[in-house]
Amino acid sequence: MKVNIKDEAITTFNEILNIDSEPIFSNHVDTSSSKSIVNSFNQRLRIRKLLKKPCIKTTINLEYNLSQYQIKYIVQEYIREIKWDDLQYAGFIQKHTQDNITVNIYFSRITFDKLKVIDLKFLKQNWQETEIIQKAFIQAKLLTA
Repeated sequence: MKVNIKDEAITTFNEILNIDSEPIFSNHVDTSSSKSIVNSFNQRLRIRKLLKKPCIKTTINLEYNLSQYQIKYIVQEYIREIKWDDLQYAGFIQKHTQDNITVNIYFSRITFDKLKVIDLKFLKQNWQETEIIQKAFIQAKLLTA
């Protein structure tokens, strides 16, 4: 399975308003509508108003045919393993074809632990992240076998 992970810091959560699908997973976010998702993130940002790039957008591309359940499992394992599972986030499947899946995850950089901020220097894909996805892929295949 081919994996590509791209992290980027962005200035607002407003691009979520243009997504036409519902999130497949989230944490500490009201998912009743796109607007409520953005409002959930913005409410948290009021605590750290001077933060210029409060959002991390992670794009994960997987070249393999997977069910939505498997995608959700793989991405949630990834989030847990990189220790961002306590952040506020929402994840969307942007593209799902026979053998190509793109998932976008929007994270707030503000932690719930003493309102610390995730450092942007950590936004580089490394071999460990790819390995996390590949291990989760094997587990997801076993769970649905």
